[in-house]
Amino acid sequence: MSAAKSSGDFRVLIVGGSIAGLVLAHSLHRAGIDYLVLEARDRIDPQVGASLGLFSNGARVLDQLGVYDNILECTDPLVWYDTLTGEGSLVQRDDSLRLIQKRTGYPVTFLERRQVLKALYDHAPKREKILTGKKVVSARNLADGVEVRCEDGTSYTGSVVAGADGVHSRIRRAMWEHAEHNGALRLLKTDKQAMFADYRCLYGMSSPVPGLQKQNLYRTFNKGWSFLVVVGKDQCCFWFVFEKMNARCQPPNMPRYTESDQTEFVKPFLKRFVAQGVTFDELWQRKTAATLSVLEEAQYRHWTYDRLVCLGDSIHKMTPNIGQGGNWAIESAAALTNKLHAMLKKTQRPTADQIRTALSSYEQSRQARTKEVCTTASFATRFEAFDKFWHKFMALYIVPHAGDMLVDVHCQAVAEAVTLDFLPPPKFASGEETIFQASQSDSGAQEHFAWRIMRATPLLALCIASHYSLKPAGSVSLTGQDSEATRTAMVSLAGDLLSLHVVALVESARRGNMMTAATFWPLFGLIGYWCGAGYALPMHLYFFLHYVQCSPDRYAAPDNRLVPVHYARSSIVATGASFLLAAAYTSQPWQEPLSLADLVLEQLSKRQHLLAIGGALFWAFLHLRDLKSMGRLEASWFKVLGVLGGMAAVFGPGAALALAWAWREESLARKIQPNKAYKSVAK
Repeated sequence: MSAAKSSGDFRVLIVGGSIAGLVLAHSLHRAGIDYLVLEARDRIDPQVGASLGLFSNGARVLDQLGVYDNILECTDPLVWYDTLTGEGSLVQRDDSLRLIQKRTGYPVTFLERRQVLKALYDHAPKREKILTGKKVVSARNLADGVEVRCEDGTSYTGSVVAGADGVHSRIRRAMWEHAEHNGALRLLKTDKQAMFADYRCLYGMSSPVPGLQKQNLYRTFNKGWSFLVVVGKDQCCFWFVFEKMNARCQPPNMPRYTESDQTEFVKPFLKRFVAQGVTFDELWQRKTAATLSVLEEAQYRHWTYDRLVCLGDSIHKMTPNIGQGGNWAIESAAALTNKLHAMLKKTQRPTADQIRTALSSYEQSRQARTKEVCTTASFATRFEAFDKFWHKFMALYIVPHAGDMLVDVHCQAVAEAVTLDFLPPPKFASGEETIFQASQSDSGAQEHFAWRIMRATPLLALCIASHYSLKPAGSVSLTGQDSEATRTAMVSLAGDLLSLHVVALVESARRGNMMTAATFWPLFGLIGYWCGAGYALPMHLYFFLHYVQCSPDRYAAPDNRLVPVHYARSSIVATGASFLLAAAYTSQPWQEPLSLADLVLEQLSKRQHLLAIGGALFWAFLHLRDLKSMGRLEASWFKVLGVLGGMAAVFGPGAALALAWAWREESLARKIQPNKAYKSVAK
């Protein structure tokens, strides 16, 4: 597709022909914005042994730009995921990477970084705007723009300078210098001290290794170090050796390593296992490229000042353990383009204030998500190296039994990923069942955790009320003549609780509720049994925790809504049979006094019954409220309350609860129509 109409004299100078820089160039062209790329090296795609993991959040933008198909030809989709101990024992093997592809529409792939750079360069709409051998050494503001100077003596002017020049960014330093000169950027001192390194990494590539299977990703965890090995196209092996350093490093004392340093570094690792029966020396013997480097980490608070702006590693540097560095750079390039495109739609000749506002908006739109992913990457690096005493226990005994928890975390993180909002939607993500379609449809699904806690606070109040409603009562004799009303109340109570018990059992088996309070409903029920007449207290605690933890975004992936059919059926049958037995038992005359039992039944019928069922209905009401805010439940509140109130009046509150939950299930199961909000600007 061709670019949109040109935006006049407005031009972006992109410093750095990195992934971020070239994606930004493609994006600006499609937005009709002039640009120029200045790359310091003599070629765009040097071989340094670096690889790139491509996930859906990065792939979607490349898909929109029309280069994803070409990149996909260089890869084989990953399927299998093996985790091992340092002794080479298999901890877990699963096909979670295939599940990610099913949910997002894009496979998880690994390829050489230079292959991505080459594809972006080869398909660049105007290669003459990508200049190599242009090392930028300074940037300064002009009266109506900004100028950069290169080491070879050349200079270039533009409206904005975008620093995509990596972790040691010259543009970031220029931004700091300008801000310091003007006394601006209140957290400048903090930013200058933000970068550090606790780990170092030897990364590289090797020719095929016997024993390493295609479409497989291997991780080895151990105290102080870890391995990551990925088998890509034609069984090319991409590998990483992570090691914790003896002390934290910060600029200007970041170590730089030579080839001889690699030789010394690798010696302790040669006989350590990267897969079952495969040691690292087999990769090392077949290496085709390798680099040893510290793993810088930095979360900068200021991404822009005046006409200078940064993206990619120059402003959010994370460890590579979760493979999001390159993908986040792609996201940021798209986000920056969106803001500039929106600004230039309003005026072809923006003022300096309008430019600063647009760049500031880009910064603000990216910071929260970026902080989250940088923190996650940092945690993963330390988790895999057993940095804390509990990491080993979690890695070997908890995570392997957590079902799809890691896939859920990943999918929730990428569901809100940015795309180019002025281009048609990416084709691979447009399927009805992808998390992206769910995210676009459920605009109200994402909210701050604190809001759910506040909304569910009445359930905690009911929990307290359940406790204080248990006042001492005198003993009442229960006999065949005077206990009929009490026994009838118990049967009524059991009927109401039947619906609640079935709903809670089903929720405990729902795929998306793994590792939440919903899974532990039997424990709450057992505590309720121990509490006797105070059984409503643990129920309200369960309602509160379930609502807070099981927000609608947990079911953005349709498979997370699923419940094993055999489990649901057996739960209904077992619970129904228990109710019938209880009803049959209570219909028999009781011939002996049961003063304690009579007291318990009286408390249940008069206080706890009302509190428990009332709390359950409020719990259901909260979930229906979520569905309405998402647009999945279209019925008016008048209809919802009327139907549920009528059901409660005629058939009892238990039936109303069952109806409310059935309504929720139907709404969650409704297919999502592909989003048609995108409009193409290219003809």
